Amino acid sequence: MRYPTLTLSACRELAEERMNSPDHQPNIEARWVGEGDDLALSRLKEAAHMCSMLLEENRSASDKDPIEGEAAKHLYNALLPANEAQAFVPVPVLDDPGFWRYLSIDYFWGFIAWREKKPFENGNHMKYIDGRNQAECVLLRMFLRVAALGGAEHADLAYKLPRAIDFWRSHVIRVRTATAPALTRAIVELQAADRLMTEDLREFAKRVNRTWSNVLLNIYNQTEAEDLLRELRTGLVNRNEEQS
Repeated sequence: MRYPTLTLSACRELAEERMNSPDHQPNIEARWVGEGDDLALSRLKEAAHMCSMLLEENRSASDKDPIEGEAAKHLYNALLPANEAQAFVPVPVLDDPGFWRYLSIDYFWGFIAWREKKPFENGNHMKYIDGRNQAECVLLRMFLRVAALGGAEHADLAYKLPRAIDFWRSHVIRVRTATAPALTRAIVELQAADRLMTEDLREFAKRVNRTWSNVLLNIYNQTEAEDLLRELRTGLVNRNEEQS
């Protein structure tokens, strides 16, 4: 499959052009790579449109993370539909930072600029669009959020938690939890039902991460993951009570 990409330097130049002239659509000359048929972009255009609608409906939202999570569902479905046995976009394409650069610049620029407004205003925008950092690049982390949950059928969990960007980046995407969908779902459900504050969540996440050294958590089913997490949280509560 042939697909559009942007080099890092082209991405940087086009980003500057877009930032200097927000109402101007730059001339984007993507580099098409690969072999075979060209990637059809209609599904991605539709996903970008849905994200733009979410932006307009929530432009003044104080908590943007659930909006990012809902947008993630549209992006994921455009790339890997519900029948993931017939993936729309091949994995080698998804692994190419240049592909994410192209999508960021051409289709999702407005949404990303809104999501990361302060960094964009301060000129610290590249890590959110250059496709190299999976926990920072907005589109890539959106895709991985749904992937970590186990795909499209669980995508509603991607926006169940309020003010959860640190949760997703630090405690899911950057660690092995992202490879264990049942575990990720169980953590989200548990956090939604009984939210841990920042320090306790960090300690809880450390306990989960340490468990990987003895247990293959990605083979746990939902019930087993829930039982494990309750045990770890009980230990955390007991520790806090002893210290108080």
